[in-house]
Amino acid sequence: MEIVEKYGLLVLAWFGFGLIHSLLASATVKERLRLSPLNYRRLYNFQSLILLLAILFYGGTIEPTYFLENGKANKAIGLMFATFGYLLLKLTFKQTSVSAFLGFKPEGKPQLITTGIYARVRHPLYTATILVVIGFLIFSPNYTNVVHAICAILYIIIGANFEERRLGRLFGEVYTKYAKTTPFLIPKFTG
Repeated sequence: MEIVEKYGLLVLAWFGFGLIHSLLASATVKERLRLSPLNYRRLYNFQSLILLLAILFYGGTIEPTYFLENGKANKAIGLMFATFGYLLLKLTFKQTSVSAFLGFKPEGKPQLITTGIYARVRHPLYTATILVVIGFLIFSPNYTNVVHAICAILYIIIGANFEERRLGRLFGEVYTKYAKTTPFLIPKFTG
């Protein structure tokens, strides 16, 4: 298979992931599935994991072509980015329930969290994921990982915008005020 076809198929796989992921997140689909919130969360996470693993597996079948030397410096820098992403995930999950997020226990009543890391950035999970994705790209700078990074980051930005609308409907003016004072994806480090 030609390299353009392989990368094209990889982009198409990411597009399919984004489409399915977004559709399953919609209120209409949630209502039509008629699952309990806990079982819905489990289904959502399971399909996300399976699709993501399939995309990464397929990407792993493409012979890597490096655009930078794959040396110690980029590995160290890549690990630093990924570590910052991991630490941000840990900070975020100090304020939210990992068990509920993963579907191991029921989610409570929706609450708008505006303290801690959420006082610095509205979507710390997305920011953390972007840091990990960039870290992986720097760690292993090949064209397949460029495609993964671009597709993942684009989807995260699109998904975060859908999330913004949902949170605006759910929390109304309170969310609008919060959004005016708290950055979208790039944390503020002052004030």
